[in-house]
Amino acid sequence: MEGSDKDIKKALDDIFGDDVIEIDTSSTTDEAKQEELSKTYLNIPLEESSEINIPDVSETTDEAYDEVKNDNNIKNDNDDYTDDSNVIIKDSKNNKLDIKKIIIYFIIGFIIGITLIYVIVNYVVGKEKVVNCSYTAEDVGYKVTDEYKITYKNNEILYVESTYNYEAKTDEYKNQIEYIKDEKLPVIINSNGMSGFTYVYETSDDYFKVMGYLDFTLFNYDKINKIDQNITPISYFKIDSDNNFNSFKESLEKQGYNCTISK
Repeated sequence: MEGSDKDIKKALDDIFGDDVIEIDTSSTTDEAKQEELSKTYLNIPLEESSEINIPDVSETTDEAYDEVKNDNNIKNDNDDYTDDSNVIIKDSKNNKLDIKKIIIYFIIGFIIGITLIYVIVNYVVGKEKVVNCSYTAEDVGYKVTDEYKITYKNNEILYVESTYNYEAKTDEYKNQIEYIKDEKLPVIINSNGMSGFTYVYETSDDYFKVMGYLDFTLFNYDKINKIDQNITPISYFKIDSDNNFNSFKESLEKQGYNCTISK
């Protein structure tokens, strides 16, 4: 064996000269063997220490706690989702209730509105109103009063109640009663039997009184309009289908009557 090594060394010296570094093949072989022995058949390096690593229980517990916590968080998230669903359902129910309330309020408001309109039309705008127009003339020997109680609605005359009274204070003016009677009787006579006209008179030595009640709702305007009231008077004021409260009131006021609202 030594002879073969010397022959190899000599051959190398002849090629490279004396500068070639000698390699200790024996030591190299031992190190290679040691390196091979330090590896397992799976080529996994062997641990230099023979100590057994024991898992840290605290770390494991923390990891398990984190997993449980994460699971709880997931459950809580699911619970929150369920709560959101409940909120959506509640909101839907609340919306339905709000719609029902709006409908109920609308119906109540509609009924109140109709009631107010009815009250306004019938008891404010359409309410029957009464105005008294009166005239008075007085002197040493006589006193004359003439009154009209006008009931109307929406400018439409419904009824007119009239009272005319002449009172003589002296004998000289008592003689005037016959003249006044002749002036007032034609109206009473001409309107006698006509629908809506009612006159009653009283007379004595010292006064003459005429009371009239005219129901405009019973008038036959077709018949009335055919009468020439300048020749055949049927009332102490002209009556036609164009009569209304405002025009009648203005006519009386122009003649000196004082008109006041009684109700």
